[in-house]
Order: sequence, then C-alpha cells, then structure tokens
Amino acid sequence: TFGVECHKTFWQLVQHKIMSHYDTAALFPGARDLLNRLRQAGVPIALVTSSERPVIEKAFHHLNLHGVFQAVVTADDVENLKPSAEPVLAALSKIGKMPQEALFIGDYIVDVKAGKAAGTDTALFFADSHRRFHKEELLKESQPDFMFDSYQNLRERLTHLLAISI
Repeated sequence: TFGVECHKTFWQLVQHKIMSHYDTAALFPGARDLLNRLRQAGVPIALVTSSERPVIEKAFHHLNLHGVFQAVVTADDVENLKPSAEPVLAALSKIGKMPQEALFIGDYIVDVKAGKAAGTDTALFFADSHRRFHKEELLKESQPDFMFDSYQNLRERLTHLLAISI
C-alpha cells in the first residue's frame, strides 16, 4: 500500500537523489552578483525550500552560499510545505518583515501560490532551460505579479521596485 512509511521512504529517496546532484550544481548567471548586491544594499534575503536541511547545507557548501541569506526555512522547520503560506510566513518572521513588504520569488506554481497565500507580491523565474520541464502557459495561470528569465532582468526590476541602485 501507499501508506505514510512508503511516502516517507519515497521522499527520502528523492532528497538523496537531489543531494547527489549538488556536487555539479551551479548558480544561474547573475544570481550570485544580485544576491551580493542586495546584501550590500541592506535588503534582507531569506530562502524558503521544500528540501530538507541536510540537502541545503550540502548545496550551500558546494555553492559557497553560507552567510548569504539572513534566514533559511527548510522542510524540517515547518509542518506544511509550499503551497502553504507557513514557510513563507516563517521566513518573513525571521527577517522581521511583513508580507506587504516582501517579494517572494520562485520557479514553480507552488512558489507563487505560497507567496500569494502569505500575502506577498510574487515573481516567477522562467529561464529558457526550464521550458523542457514546465509549460509557460501553465505557470502564467498561477498569476505571478511578474515573470523574469534572467537575473539581470530581475536586478533591473528590483532596482525600480526598491528605488535603490543595486
């Protein structure tokens, strides 16, 4: 049967498979530069993920991301994962921000739904490389406040939204 134990075993296998790929993972072009610029400008940044903390710790180590985020909320920190608002609200609480002060950025429908459920503005990253996994029309149906296809585009949008130079 497909009981809880089967679900847990399946999820552990998925997390293990994800973790095995972080040795070759790379950030999208412009992502590290934008993160650094936001930090230098004093913009608090949090990460919300449905991955478990050991997976994220491995990714942070490989990608040299320790200290980049002021808060990290993983599957281990909440009862309900995205599309629930719970992990987004937990991250906002950790950085001392209200939902109306935040932009929740993700790359899939559950991210947009979680941000909207929490009351934030939302942005959806949809790079050309995502086209083989996701249909753009389906992603647009989640109604993000805006979509972007590169971190340079996001940087330009944030410069306008935040009214600061980043």
